[in-house]
Amino acid sequence: MNIINRFTMQTLKQNKIRTLVTIIGIILSTAMFTGVTSLVYSFQQYLVDLETETAGVWEGRMNGITKEQAEILCADKEIAGSTIMQNVGYAKLKESLNKDKPYLCVESIQKDFVKFSPVTLVTGRMPKNSNELVISEHIADNGGVSYQVGDVLNLEVGKRMAGEAALGGQSVEYSGDTEELSDTTQITYKVVGICERTYMEGFSAPGYTVFTTGMPQEENVSYDVFFQMKDPLKINSFLKKYTDKWSKTGQEELTTDVHNDLLRFQGKSSEASYVSVLRGMGSILILIIMIASVSLIYNAFSISVGERTKQFGLLKSIGATKKQIRKSVLFEAGTLCVIGIPVDVLGGLLGIGITLHFVGKLLADMLTERSSLQLELSVSWTAIAIAVVVAVITVFVSALIPARRAVKMPAMQALRQSNEIKIRKKNVRSSKLIYRLFGFEGMLANKNFKRNRRKHRMTVISLAVSVVLFLSASCFSNYMTKSIALFEDDEVSDITFNATAEELNGNTPDATKKVLAKKKGIDTIGYSTRLNGVLLLDKNQVSESYFKKLKENMPECYDKATGNVMIDTCVTFVEDDIYKNYLEKEHLDTARFLNTDKLCPLVWDTVIMPGETANFETGKILTDDHFDGELYFINDKKLGEYAENGMVTDAATMQVDSFIDDEGDTTETKTFSREEGLSELKLAGSQTYKGELPLGVSDMRYTTLLNLVLPYSATEKLPEGVRSDKLTDFAVKASDHNTAADELTEFFQHSSQYKATITSSIFDIRASMDATHTAILITNIFSYGFITLITLIVVANVFNTISTNVQLRRKEFAMLKSVGMTKKGFNRMMNYECLLYGVKGLLLGLPVSLVVCFLMYKSLQDAWNVSFLVPWMSVLIVIVSVFVIVFASMLYSMQKIKKENPIEALRDDNL
Repeated sequence: MNIINRFTMQTLKQNKIRTLVTIIGIILSTAMFTGVTSLVYSFQQYLVDLETETAGVWEGRMNGITKEQAEILCADKEIAGSTIMQNVGYAKLKESLNKDKPYLCVESIQKDFVKFSPVTLVTGRMPKNSNELVISEHIADNGGVSYQVGDVLNLEVGKRMAGEAALGGQSVEYSGDTEELSDTTQITYKVVGICERTYMEGFSAPGYTVFTTGMPQEENVSYDVFFQMKDPLKINSFLKKYTDKWSKTGQEELTTDVHNDLLRFQGKSSEASYVSVLRGMGSILILIIMIASVSLIYNAFSISVGERTKQFGLLKSIGATKKQIRKSVLFEAGTLCVIGIPVDVLGGLLGIGITLHFVGKLLADMLTERSSLQLELSVSWTAIAIAVVVAVITVFVSALIPARRAVKMPAMQALRQSNEIKIRKKNVRSSKLIYRLFGFEGMLANKNFKRNRRKHRMTVISLAVSVVLFLSASCFSNYMTKSIALFEDDEVSDITFNATAEELNGNTPDATKKVLAKKKGIDTIGYSTRLNGVLLLDKNQVSESYFKKLKENMPECYDKATGNVMIDTCVTFVEDDIYKNYLEKEHLDTARFLNTDKLCPLVWDTVIMPGETANFETGKILTDDHFDGELYFINDKKLGEYAENGMVTDAATMQVDSFIDDEGDTTETKTFSREEGLSELKLAGSQTYKGELPLGVSDMRYTTLLNLVLPYSATEKLPEGVRSDKLTDFAVKASDHNTAADELTEFFQHSSQYKATITSSIFDIRASMDATHTAILITNIFSYGFITLITLIVVANVFNTISTNVQLRRKEFAMLKSVGMTKKGFNRMMNYECLLYGVKGLLLGLPVSLVVCFLMYKSLQDAWNVSFLVPWMSVLIVIVSVFVIVFASMLYSMQKIKKENPIEALRDDNL
């Protein structure tokens, strides 16, 4: 080690506090770099693991080829591994409730198939020969046909044909009566296992996928090959090579698939990927951290260089070159890196590991409901190396800037330190108000602040940056919370599901309720049914704001001649017992609202519509708390098959326009008069209400429908043809919603009294809301965790700047003591300096924070119903925290100065 480097090491040891604070800054910065890169890699690895668990590790797939072609493909040198699946054929699924999915799709797989594509067993085992079958639980859930392990199936297996054309595989939708099975072969299978629905079975697939093994037949079948590439980037050209070659043979079923999601998550796709987004977000975070870190580390080196100005002047005067001076500063930076970075990396990995340990499961549950995978820390040497390189660059860039200034400074100027303070008369002038409020000491502090602007500016900027970051995170969190609250206010049910009369299988809603009420986790269950209708009101009964919107967007709903306005309504008929309990709880007249001779609905009259100045505006439809009008419903009996798509389109004639859509091929439209298509329901009156909705009534605020509630017994008063018994809605209150949802699903899947298809409509509202709250929680954890670390860097920066500046002013303080400044005077001077730091930091940070919050509000306004808000509590916390940080740093720094002998301080040459 040369003499200059030894001199640098000695300087670091003598200035222990500044050295320690700089090392802490490097530790925090590198720990955050490591945390960000490790988090990005961990999330990328989680996406890869999730995709492979769901869809498998295959990268490419070629479908509908012959056995010989499959063998040629698997033998290709570009293939790293492969498996073959034989498409045995399709068989009719008798009694399937899903008219668009009438088949079983029989696939024969090899033993190693599950290594490439998952088949997740629910019960039983995998098939061992060509007469054993694993079926999908989706057959019961969606098709309503239930099989058990041990059942024997006699299937007529063949090919789907439309005339002379073969219809390929699962990617070709069912075409109805235009297709049939041909070349069928009877095969007897024994069910040995039940599996989850496979990813290969799309929502439009014509058959439920079932699996056998052993390649049961060799003729008249096609094959699919799943494979991995040695170089995934060549997969498209590889597939094109074979499709160009084999498509010439006239194979109509030949298709290919690329596992794009897996390749994107692995970063092996040439297309834009999620990984690019992750890396982009990580790069932005790293850039923010670099800016905050440079402000600290640069400031530390700038102070160090300023403190060593005389050293550099003396070294230059005895022959030290510019290169040696620059190397001295860079040696100092390298020494601090060697000390801090190893601790930084371990700290970053430990911090992100602990964070993911607590929130990884929550985040995984939020992203998917089907997987048990947890987001955990995945260590990547590449990610660590990137963090270390970025940290080293940050430190050396921070050191190079003041090093250049030190190198350029002439020796005599460095010895005199004449560049540190530049006095201009107009720049150090203090107002009389400062003198009156803080006395001579305050005026002196103000002048010192002005003549040493460069030393103080970085501290003020650091405080402002911390204020902006903290308030921005707080504001974003508040916006998310407020937006979610809008959708939660009127949510009463925890779980909902519905069932048709066919699915209830002859059971009444009341009988179904009694059976389900005994299930675990269910506190209260009720049923209801809904009808959409049209209410004809006089213009004077409609609010001006709603009428204006209606005229602009739907002018046909207003009849100028009669002044009638057509209002869309939703009428919910709530189970009588549930409705009665609700009325009693809300202290409403039960005799009035339960009376089926004179129907008096409760009305919820709140709508949220697009506004002129904001994204949404909350308003009402009616002018009064009641209405008098005529309520009309589409009459199924009068309209027949046209009823399903019927719509009242004109307030003047109240005519009904309707159409029949024949499988998307042809559309037949027809118009009916009021008498031909509508039936009227007499209402004795109404009463608007603003309380909580009854159980089973949906929130209609965002649909702009007038929300009416009547007792279920009122359905007996509906005109013939509009009786709403097609769909019954069930609503559940459950203290343990997870258990209740599982119990309901289990019951309907295995009950012989009900159709299993009811399970597809079970919706756990509370779980969805919990997932949203989890998203907010995770966002807050990462946001405030990130802000906390940035704030620690800023605190270290402020402490380092103030403490070092105080140490550099030892002679100044000693001189003031020698001319008679008292302890009280010192306190007044330093308190004023603290106020200057805090006030200037807040004056810079608070306006910028408000601008950021406003820009955030403008960007979110298009998506969420939010109003501009200022996080006043966070502002108060920031103001208090800024002054606490500044005063604490100053108080600590002044302790040593106050104990020093003025004579010794004046003798100190600060070398």
